[in-house]
Amino acid sequence: MGIKKPLISIVCITYNQENLIAQTIEGFLNQKTRYGFEIIIGDDCSTDTTGGIISVYGEKHPEIIKIISDDHNVGMIQNFVRCVETAEGKYIAYCDGDDYWIREDKLEKQVDFLETNVEYGLVYTDYHYFYEASNFYIKNADRKFRFPETANFQNLLFYTQICTSTVLFRKSLYDSFKETEDFNLLKTKYCGDTIMWLNFSCNIQFKFLPESTIVRRFYTESGSRSQLVGKMLQYYKDRFDVSIYFANKTKCDKIILNKIHEFYYRQCLVYLNRKNETRKAAEFYELLKTYKLNKLSDRLFRIPYFLFIYDALCKALSRPYYRILLIMRVLSFMKLL
Repeated sequence: MGIKKPLISIVCITYNQENLIAQTIEGFLNQKTRYGFEIIIGDDCSTDTTGGIISVYGEKHPEIIKIISDDHNVGMIQNFVRCVETAEGKYIAYCDGDDYWIREDKLEKQVDFLETNVEYGLVYTDYHYFYEASNFYIKNADRKFRFPETANFQNLLFYTQICTSTVLFRKSLYDSFKETEDFNLLKTKYCGDTIMWLNFSCNIQFKFLPESTIVRRFYTESGSRSQLVGKMLQYYKDRFDVSIYFANKTKCDKIILNKIHEFYYRQCLVYLNRKNETRKAAEFYELLKTYKLNKLSDRLFRIPYFLFIYDALCKALSRPYYRILLIMRVLSFMKLL
């Protein structure tokens, strides 16, 4: 009698995360579920002890842990792709190597939902944000940031509101995605998760579960975040290009296309002002002026976000001077939005 295939494939990619990867793997092993699962870990030729730590877990749990590695770097996207294509499960549950799961019933609840709701293809949850440098938590970050309750195609054109390490989706969606031209975007754009979500959402519904199931660590350097102005502008440009591509592919009207342009210019303008890059900011301001500014209701949508950031920073800093400074900063941002 053959070995029964797992229903779920947990995919985790890592690179030089020796201080974090054990906690991530423990979150997988602690899952209490009646569904069988495998753990696929892609190590992108780490130069620290990450590979050794993974190997120890692999030796302890050879029946469920698969390790994929090479003698050279393949890059984040290719590392993810090779892991997913190794997966045998009906469902893919993803987690970055520096995040970790905190709910033992995460897989159970997510699979239960998709097994009984065939019109849905992806389920994701809320999460806690952890700023490791300052030891500062934002609990239930998705609800705090006032994102729409559930992601859909039109929302995703503007906001990557899904925390990737919370996601579980049908592998059949990925298999179909790989056969489309959309898959080629992974080779040139940095926002690989957004590309997949936009492709998936063209064909099936997503579901948001409000409980927080993971802790997402915040770093100043990551795929979507950097201290380098040029790198951040390139990320924003990639995100813009992907949105325009899908908007044109699905024949969105001119209003949506204009809003995508406006959102991109405004995002760059706010970022560059925050970095005191006044000359570059002026270029985006001129571009933004060619589009109508959002209505008051659109501006008000973002006010709770800024007030929340202000309140959180005040609690962290606890100094009157910084309170005044942060109020001025929030007000200046609101003028730009």
